[in-house]
Amino acid sequence: MESSGAATGSEYLIEDNENFKKLITLVDKLRDVGLNDHISMPRIAVCGSQSSGKSSLLESIVGLNFLPRGSGVVTRRPLELRLIRSKNLSEAPYGLFKEEGDKKFTDFNLIRDTIEILTNKVCGTNKNIVDDPIVLQIFSPNCPDLTVIDLPGITRIAIAGQDKNIEQITKSLVTRYCKDERTIILAVVPANADMTTSEALQLAQELDPQGIRTIGVITKIDIMDKGTDARNMLLNKEIPLKMGYIGVKGRSQEDINNKVTVTKALKTEMDYFMNNPAYRHLPRDILGTQSLVLKLSTIMYSHMKNVLPSIVREINMKIKNCEANIAKLGTPIPVDNKEKLDSIWKEISLFYEKLKGDLKGDYIHTNGSEFLENTTMRVLASAQINILFNKLYNNYMQSYKASVVYKDSEIEKTVAMYSGNTLPGYVSVDSFLALMNPLLEKIRGPSNDLLDNIHSIIKSTGAKMINETFCKNYFLKDVLLGLYNEVADEVS
Repeated sequence: MESSGAATGSEYLIEDNENFKKLITLVDKLRDVGLNDHISMPRIAVCGSQSSGKSSLLESIVGLNFLPRGSGVVTRRPLELRLIRSKNLSEAPYGLFKEEGDKKFTDFNLIRDTIEILTNKVCGTNKNIVDDPIVLQIFSPNCPDLTVIDLPGITRIAIAGQDKNIEQITKSLVTRYCKDERTIILAVVPANADMTTSEALQLAQELDPQGIRTIGVITKIDIMDKGTDARNMLLNKEIPLKMGYIGVKGRSQEDINNKVTVTKALKTEMDYFMNNPAYRHLPRDILGTQSLVLKLSTIMYSHMKNVLPSIVREINMKIKNCEANIAKLGTPIPVDNKEKLDSIWKEISLFYEKLKGDLKGDYIHTNGSEFLENTTMRVLASAQINILFNKLYNNYMQSYKASVVYKDSEIEKTVAMYSGNTLPGYVSVDSFLALMNPLLEKIRGPSNDLLDNIHSIIKSTGAKMINETFCKNYFLKDVLLGLYNEVADEVS
């Protein structure tokens, strides 16, 4: 039954292989045009602690030896691996770096060197980590169609040349990639360490609490202490994940030193599991790199089919928003000089009508949607000016009685002094002015302040109207704003 299940999965994948390849290619093209900066795309993120066996795992998946090795933190920039299975079985594998253009790399030792060069180019020669992915496409007849992101290992203790908060830096970087619900988390757990302290699983539980998009990979099974095994881990009994765990046996450091190829290591991997008493009776689909590749391909294909409709909806929504913003800009600026002049005069006429309406308090028809978008109504300039006049009137005029200020004897004396040429029985205008001028002098200061405030309102209202009306022509807008301010200052 187990074998037939694996066969069914294989047949399913082979049958839809072309569709899967098209989906992978489509998603990669969307990434290339920058869509990933606005909409999250489906991907597989490989996370694990430092020296957990991530590099060996990725080389086993690809089937080639191409990743840098060394002590300490080696992966200092995320590595986005776009794996494309070549149809031509006789074609030699090759790689393309996005940063290197169309340059083909057929020597995978040179690919390893280039990864180090591109890493040092951004991160420097120290051990700092920078979130700036290296994009590498690998074409090979033996690799699966997958996009995998190799993340820097989670590091607890900083070494020389690293920031002291290296643990927080690495965790934050891994979290940024893995928190996205469209990302499949490939949690790499070394079998020779306590599973309950695994950094990868702890982060996966925080970011994917239901375990519905996390696949566990048990590495370094062959170097566990004698008398121990990883059966309970593989059978999903210790820290359960809905997608379960798969055990792999990567190349040891001794194998790498002895230049054992990835191809040879893959051939001996299943022999190890089949000849080991602890694992030979376990289901075949939870053992070996080939089982992992099949599971990743099947899960990723289903995952991409599920999320693509929501991606299309997001794209359509953003297109509509962009079109709405473009529509707000109005018609484009004409190319013909006569049409340009006509357009400018139309805009000037529109500015004049809007400014006149604002100052007089007239209703100016606007697009209904523009009105609804304004959560607070703007107070017209006419209303602002009326408020200032009413304030002055209320403060100085409404309850003021001129007769209270003067005594009757003072009024009679002033009338006698400024009788002028008037008809008998009538008080002269000069007498009235002599009595009122001292009173009017008291409101000279507030009246001048009123005029200054009105002048400011007129200037700010005109500036706002010019910015709105001539928003597409910055040069003309600045010129008209200067002329408007000059005129406003002259008449003030």
